[in-house]
Amino acid sequence: MKMPVLMVAIIFATAVAHASPQCQAAIDNVAKALAAARAMSDLDKPAKCRALFLIPLQSDVGLVCTAQGDLKIVQDEYLPLAKSAGDEAVKVCPK
Repeated sequence: MKMPVLMVAIIFATAVAHASPQCQAAIDNVAKALAAARAMSDLDKPAKCRALFLIPLQSDVGLVCTAQGDLKIVQDEYLPLAKSAGDEAVKVCPK
């Protein structure tokens, strides 16, 4: 009787531990957008500001990262990216 319970626990743990491919792809797109915004020239501050501001708004992370295992990747990868984009936008955008 204990073996099936153990098997179910192992299967559940492995299913929960991994993020969905759609979520990972959405977070990868955010990382690429942030890298592209960082690569923009500081001479065109309005464009760089707009690019940084739009990163979290254009992201579909909130729509696709709904699987059981997605919360960890959102906390570990997406939130630092979004915070970094916001911090840079504060520095680049006019007040």
